[in-house]
Amino acid sequence: MRVRILALAVALFAVFFVAAYIASTSRGYLDVSDLKGLRGGSVNVMGVIGGYRVEGDTLVVTLVGRDGSKVTLVMPLELFTSAHGKPPGPWILGKSIGVRGYYKPSAEGGESLGVLEVKDILNPCHESYKAPPART
Repeated sequence: MRVRILALAVALFAVFFVAAYIASTSRGYLDVSDLKGLRGGSVNVMGVIGGYRVEGDTLVVTLVGRDGSKVTLVMPLELFTSAHGKPPGPWILGKSIGVRGYYKPSAEGGESLGVLEVKDILNPCHESYKAPPART
């Protein structure tokens, strides 16, 4: 009897864990302009790439929203390269991208709403850019 209860408890834990994971990864995207009202935290954001630069092992991207609002994405260059199968170049400008990361709003209200430290690239994948699949 105890083995059945233990097995049921483990199964329920697994179901709730999977459900929580799916819920957290399938949330909708915010547009860059929607970040205006946020104090910061983990977000999924979508926008159009307006500019980029490579600083050592880091890729810094300006992401533009529907209303022209901008946020600065900071991500490891390797993350971008492995997700898209090739390094960034002029081909990324004007492309839409969705990312998950931690948003820190700007205190001084400059050109950028803040900085988003990218943890994962969600959309689009390498197929959208017609790049070869990433080799990991």
